[in-house]
Amino acid sequence: MTMSTSGVKIYASGCDCPVLRDLVNHVVPSVANHWYQLGLQLLDPKYENELDIIEAADMKNDTKTCCRKMFSKWLNTDKLASWDKVIEALTLIGLNNVASNIKQLLGQVNHPPSTDDSSDEPVATERGKKKKTIKTKKKGTERMPRSVSAESGVAMEKRSGSETEKSQEAHQTGCKQVEKATDNIKARYRRKGLAKSSTEQDPWPPFHAKSFTNLALVHQKNLQLQVKENTTMAARIRTKGDIHKIPELTSSIKLENIHQIFTPITSDDQCPMSILIEGQPGIGKTTLAKEICLQWASNKLLTSAKLLLLLILRDPILQKITSTEELVKYTLPADQEQPVLSYLQNMNGTGVTFIIDGFDELTNELRRTSLFRKLIEGDILPNARVVVTSRPSASACLHQYVDRRIEVLRFEQSSKEQYIEESLKNCPSKLQILKRHFQLFPNINAMCYIPLSMTIIVFLCLAGSLPQTATEMFTSFILHTVCRHLKRTGKIGEDDYIKGLPPSVQQTLKQMEKVAFDGLVKDKIVFTMDDLPDICRDDPTCYGLLQSVENYCSDVIGLPGKSLNFLHLGIQEYFAAKYVETLPKHEVYAL
Repeated sequence: MTMSTSGVKIYASGCDCPVLRDLVNHVVPSVANHWYQLGLQLLDPKYENELDIIEAADMKNDTKTCCRKMFSKWLNTDKLASWDKVIEALTLIGLNNVASNIKQLLGQVNHPPSTDDSSDEPVATERGKKKKTIKTKKKGTERMPRSVSAESGVAMEKRSGSETEKSQEAHQTGCKQVEKATDNIKARYRRKGLAKSSTEQDPWPPFHAKSFTNLALVHQKNLQLQVKENTTMAARIRTKGDIHKIPELTSSIKLENIHQIFTPITSDDQCPMSILIEGQPGIGKTTLAKEICLQWASNKLLTSAKLLLLLILRDPILQKITSTEELVKYTLPADQEQPVLSYLQNMNGTGVTFIIDGFDELTNELRRTSLFRKLIEGDILPNARVVVTSRPSASACLHQYVDRRIEVLRFEQSSKEQYIEESLKNCPSKLQILKRHFQLFPNINAMCYIPLSMTIIVFLCLAGSLPQTATEMFTSFILHTVCRHLKRTGKIGEDDYIKGLPPSVQQTLKQMEKVAFDGLVKDKIVFTMDDLPDICRDDPTCYGLLQSVENYCSDVIGLPGKSLNFLHLGIQEYFAAKYVETLPKHEVYAL
């Protein structure tokens, strides 16, 4: 059957079933940028993972091609595919003009009468939830019977349209505000990412290790994984085995790139909506979380996500947030709060990704009761995607709630060699010194499979002070960090650090040992001025060992003067260990 309106033709296949060429010609050009959201409405939930497969396969980000593939999948899997469903889906995602145009093109079709008005038809429900079938004559859910004339149908649509006009306008306004918020957040992530990678004098860290992240899938719901005995992190912790050995993982679970964190592993697998990323201290979990944000902001990853929020749980303000309303208020400008909040609540988080970094940095109480635990468990915004990073010592309680667990592995030998060569390429003599040092001190060589340790060793190599033990490594790093800070502020001369630190500085560092220890005892890693020695009132960074808490939830760089933490949790643990050394044995045993 051929229909024509103003010279445009739509070919109806059978009754109301569209054919792919009509969808490609008349729908795809107008909806290509919204193909993913449209697919969530049209496809049965069991096929929704196909959307991520389509997106991952299209490296050129050609939305029209993705849209065509989505329609093809829908037509092949839905025996009840119809133009009515297309129109309904377009309306639900706010593309009312496109829906109206299709109605006009279809207005000259005389559908054959339905032989069974009470037949079951699928009705789209909230995205991310399973679609249920109800009788078409059920009150409040009637569809236009196929025997109704086009004129009567238009009249019915006008009446229903007038009743829902306000809600549709509110939905469109909300979508626009969400898009505005997305643009602002992407720009924020790009600025912060560029700021971290900018060239500065005497930078720390000396080289960015994001391209050396080594990932492995260690658990996938409904998928049997073969991991060789005692190679996972949990097994290594239990057995206290050879910590220098890189785990031997089967090729089927080794992740080759960051995209595979979010894509199906097998053809029968689904895209995970809750992901736990575990790793040892200093392994690069936060670096990975920031890289995900930067790639999303650059439209290279998770391109279908309407919003992606990085929540660094070290932030004390975030830790006190107890509701979605407070979270939106903290992360978005005032003019975008209410529309985005309404969108989140109405859609139950569909299209939103939360990156929750540092679950282990919450107190024991917050790990059980916080808003972030509720997000992970799916008690709130159940359709949102959630990615959590944590040390394994704190994350066992989350295993039952996640679809996928990923481990950030140590450097491989080739990655370690590439890292030091890239870092020291302008200092070939230093490179040779470091290689010889690794041969003389295999314990230091083994430590460098951890990115944080590798970065510190390279830093110390450039400073001309290579350690022989782990304690010396942290001691030397702290010494050079403090001296570098004192030289920058003009408090000591270029070579004065050779004579040792001034007594006042040594006294402050002794006081910081107690601060670090008390913090760990109280599950505290963020400090205020009241927690710190008096010297920190004039120098909040405590000679460069502290930094403002990093804040990715606003354009403010950190929280100056209010909340501070050690450069890394490993530094705080070192100071705490130094304090324990000074305690009498009976007090140590009592800890």
